[in-house]
Amino acid sequence: MLPYKNLYLILQNMLKKLRSLDWAKLSHVYGSAADLPDLIEGLASNEEEMRQDALDALTAALIQKGLLFSASIAAIPFLLELLENEKTPDRWSIFWLLGMLYQGKMQAGLKGDPKAEVQKGKAILVKFLSKAAAKTKKMQLEYNDELAPDLLADLKTWGASL
Repeated sequence: MLPYKNLYLILQNMLKKLRSLDWAKLSHVYGSAADLPDLIEGLASNEEEMRQDALDALTAALIQKGLLFSASIAAIPFLLELLENEKTPDRWSIFWLLGMLYQGKMQAGLKGDPKAEVQKGKAILVKFLSKAAAKTKKMQLEYNDELAPDLLADLKTWGASL
C-alpha cells in the first residue's frame, strides 16, 4: 500500500504503466517476472519492513552475480520515477538498486543496455544527489562507491556534486 494519498496520486500514471506491462513475458532469476509490479510498488510503502522486503526481493530477482534479465531492464524506468519523487521513502535504497543495475551485464542471449537505460534518468540522478543532505550523501556515496563505482564516476561527468 502506498504511504500517502498524495504520493499515490502523483505516481498514479506510473502505476498504471507498471500494471499495463505484460511482466509474465519477462523473466528474472526465478522465472516469470509477474511479481515485479507488486515489488516495485512495495518500494513506496509506508511500512519500513515492507520496503526492505521489496528491495531485497527485487535485488535478488533482478541481479544474480552481476547478470541481469529482461525484467531488470524493464524495471529501470519505474525505479527512476520513484527516485524522482521526493515523497518516495528511502530513496537511497532505490539509488543503490539503480547503481547495481548500472554495473550489471545482460545474461547471454538477452538484449538490453542497463547503462543506457539508467542514463536516460541522469537528470533525475543528478538532481537527487544535489538535494541530498551533505552528511547523508557522504555516508551513502561511500557505501555506493563499493557497489556501483561506474555509476558514481559517470555521475561526476554529468555534473553531480559528489
